[in-house]
Amino acid sequence: MASTVQLVEPTLFEWLFTDRTTGEIGIVQYPNPPLWFFYGFTAVGAATYLVKPVSLPLVLAGAGSLAWWGALEITQGVNPARRLFGVGAIATAAGIATTRILF
Repeated sequence: MASTVQLVEPTLFEWLFTDRTTGEIGIVQYPNPPLWFFYGFTAVGAATYLVKPVSLPLVLAGAGSLAWWGALEITQGVNPARRLFGVGAIATAAGIATTRILF
């Protein structure tokens, strides 16, 4: 008697968050170095916010670090959710830089 195998379609959650290399669900991970740079530049830039000549380069460096992280997630993300986070990070970095330059 031949056995049959039923294929089960993954749920949207599983499709978004399953690591394609290990098969494990991955939502949160330890931050990459670009995110640590973003945190540091943003913290110091926020502390010096009222002194624009000092804070502007720091905020722009923070936005650049966030865009760097986003690009890494888009190109090396282990699942579709990580790649979407990368797109969001680049959009956020552009918004941060534009807002700080204009205001």
